[in-house]
Amino acid sequence: MKNLNLLFGTILVVGLIAADRVLKVFATDMDYSFFNGFIELVYRQNTGIAFSIPIPVWASILITASLIGFGLVFVFRNFDFGNKLAIFAIALVLAGALGNMYDRIFLGYVVDYISIWKWPVFNFADMCIFCGALIIGVKFDKITSGKK
Repeated sequence: MKNLNLLFGTILVVGLIAADRVLKVFATDMDYSFFNGFIELVYRQNTGIAFSIPIPVWASILITASLIGFGLVFVFRNFDFGNKLAIFAIALVLAGALGNMYDRIFLGYVVDYISIWKWPVFNFADMCIFCGALIIGVKFDKITSGKK
């Protein structure tokens, strides 16, 4: 069962990264406004990290790679790979992180395109990270293996 869940997780990560890439390609031509500007689809190049905090690209790549590495070590030590919700949450976070890291490495910035009210502009990969982290935060005791 764990092997099937890991296969599901791998396919999900690849699919989410592909969806992220496609959306970012289409984002280059976006300039739409909904609900009197409350929600906008606008193309932005984010050279910073979370919330567009300015930081050199090499530093953001190093930080992202470190967080992915430490996160994977934590996951492999603590999570129950027989639990589909755990696999789903991990896949969301990993796909989002890898999708944004791809942009940083190959473009030198992250493509953002969703703007809601006064919130910083974000993208599909950011939503994946947020939703996966939310699941992990809320269901942590249900998705870990109890290993110490």
